[in-house]
Amino acid sequence: MNQGNDVKHIFQEFSRSFQQKITTDFYISLEYDIVGESETTIVQIQVKDGKIQLFYDTEISVEDTLVMSYATLKKLYTHELTMMTAMSCLSKESGYTKRFIEPKYIDETRILYLNKKNAEEAVSFAHRLHIMDEFFNIENFHFAKVDSMLCGKAHGVNVIGLYSDFEKGIKHAYFEINQGEVLREPPIPFSLYVLQGKGIIFTDNKKIEIEEKTYYHIEPSGEVQITSNDSVVLQLLYLGRG
Repeated sequence: MNQGNDVKHIFQEFSRSFQQKITTDFYISLEYDIVGESETTIVQIQVKDGKIQLFYDTEISVEDTLVMSYATLKKLYTHELTMMTAMSCLSKESGYTKRFIEPKYIDETRILYLNKKNAEEAVSFAHRLHIMDEFFNIENFHFAKVDSMLCGKAHGVNVIGLYSDFEKGIKHAYFEINQGEVLREPPIPFSLYVLQGKGIIFTDNKKIEIEEKTYYHIEPSGEVQITSNDSVVLQLLYLGRG
């Protein structure tokens, strides 16, 4: 199957699944440019009044255009990559210079800032775009393959985004921290389970030593920094909410 037909098949499969998950008041219109080795396949999506329409050319006006590689799309389809990882992490295939999925054009009015009042339109679009993450999950539940080879880069370390809920402020992720690297996280309540290695959490002028096969729950008031103090890679399951 050539790229164009394969892309259409994958998007049709995603669309059938997503149809069961949306409400009639959800709306969005997006374009995805799927870049292969020798061609780019365009898919436009319009969701309105509980219906999903796919277009395979620039037929409609869209709110945003997102670009990903053909390889990235296939990894999303086979669960080797999550949308949380794809939208927020730098990819190995780009030499860690670009995220797996990037906007074609930068709209600064839609950038969200921490500890600052953001425009209602920017917050609304971010929320609707987050709901679209579920379009790329063909199942009615969430799962992710966790392997070092599937990591992206974010917060200065290897990461796989596992699950997030925009409205509830939930973030679940798998992190790998090598010696000399520092994971920085905002001051929100979180739990950690250490899968492998040893490390140190720095927060609120405290130093907390963490070790393998141990669970921790912390409610910080300031920035959190986590480092490894072992030659073995520190592997963490991070569960944050705030």
